[in-house]
Amino acid sequence: MKLIPKLILLMLGIFMLGTASAGIPSTQVSPTEKNQGDTEYLFIQTAKIGNMQKVPNQNNTYVITLRETDPWITYFSNVPKRITGFMHIDDFSRLLAAETKTKYKAGLNSGIIALINSEANNSREKMVRYVLSIKDPQYDPDTQSVTFTAHIVPGIQKNAIPSNINFIHASLFIDSICASCGAEGF
Repeated sequence: MKLIPKLILLMLGIFMLGTASAGIPSTQVSPTEKNQGDTEYLFIQTAKIGNMQKVPNQNNTYVITLRETDPWITYFSNVPKRITGFMHIDDFSRLLAAETKTKYKAGLNSGIIALINSEANNSREKMVRYVLSIKDPQYDPDTQSVTFTAHIVPGIQKNAIPSNINFIHASLFIDSICASCGAEGF
């Protein structure tokens, strides 16, 4: 196992240990349950391999395909509740669809980090980061892949984005969804 995935797992483990010792109730709460106040959740989808490909004739629009994924997405809430858990990709797809039909029609703020092979770096892995908005998740259980439509957020990327990027060890961070706010978004 490479160093970066180990560090990510270590950070998640420390986070989970910290929340467990913070007196969090043992009952499991789902982001789709009502009566949680304005609890906001962040989601993480990981994949062993993936691809980001530009959609022809559509400015700043890409299709992201994450392969060798788990059908469970990790979620957590911010203080003071510090709720953690897993949500099935089907439930997450419904939640994301509700969010993007209301206030966030362009998609939800997200970020993806991944490793790519870089010839300029003597074929060693190089980390790439992109800030984007995502929508339309499609999960295929047969291929263990999930596909999103993504729009690159303009003005943040320092370097030109290739039209086709293959990567490994990807993590997609989906920003704050206030599921208990009636799909009103952040």
